Amino acid sequence: MLIIFLFFIYQKYINHNFHIVEKDALYRSAQPTPEILKKYKERYGIRSVISLRRARPDKEWYRKEIAASQDLGLAHYDVALSSTMPAPMEKMEELAQILKTAERPMLIHCLGGSDRTGLGVALYLYTVKNQSPEEALEQSLSIFYGHFPYLWMKTDAMTESFLRYTKNN
Repeated sequence: MLIIFLFFIYQKYINHNFHIVEKDALYRSAQPTPEILKKYKERYGIRSVISLRRARPDKEWYRKEIAASQDLGLAHYDVALSSTMPAPMEKMEELAQILKTAERPMLIHCLGGSDRTGLGVALYLYTVKNQSPEEALEQSLSIFYGHFPYLWMKTDAMTESFLRYTKNN
């Protein structure tokens, strides 16, 4: 149990839940700071940032992300999703379109990089890479990334949203 706890601490606070989904195409992470965005651009060539958090011009974290994206010449997209409520189909369609057309490499993130980000990655793997829904889910929404839809958490809404999308498309 201690090893699992230490792994989650590493993922969240040291690694920022950063992972390569597809080299030179899509990367995933938790909420990046301006310094981390700069590092990702330098190291991985990030050209687009997709935030799955609600645009919050009244919050410093959001203003900093927008300013850093502009300073670094990155395209920035906001697609507001809840981590505990099913995603509306129009938001899923909007995100799928961005994943198909945004300049690569892209970074997709939410607050923790596990639930909403996992949904976005599953959508990418399904709509862009033509993976089956089962393969896409297995590679995106897992405990490895901090997705834990059990007991008290209601993040199973991400899996439900994805499966609903695949049935309609």
